[in-house]
Amino acid sequence: MRFHLYEDIVIWYDNQQTIRFVTADIPRLHTALRHVDIHNAWTRQEVQKGTFKVQYLEIDKMPADGLIKIFSKAKLYQFIRQCNLIDVLKVPIPEASILTLTP
Repeated sequence: MRFHLYEDIVIWYDNQQTIRFVTADIPRLHTALRHVDIHNAWTRQEVQKGTFKVQYLEIDKMPADGLIKIFSKAKLYQFIRQCNLIDVLKVPIPEASILTLTP
C-alpha cells in the first residue's frame, strides 16, 4: 500500500539538543544526552534522507499534551483550536441527511 502526502511530514519536538542530534550533518556524534538509543539513530538517518523534518516547538504549545495532561480552561480551548475540533451539537444537520426509520 502506498499513499502520497501533499505536505512535508514535520515532527515537532521540545528538546533542542535532541533536534541537533538528529539533524547534525557530522560523521561522528558527540552528545551529552544520557540515553541515546537506536530509535534516535534511525530518526537521524531518515531526517538526512528527507523522509521527514524535526523542528522545535515550545513545550506550552505542544498539541499532544492535551492527550496526557490536565488543563485549565484556557489551555483546553487552545488544545481544541490546535486540533481543529468542533462541537457536533452546534453543527446544523441538513434535512436530506436525516434518516427516518419507519416501523
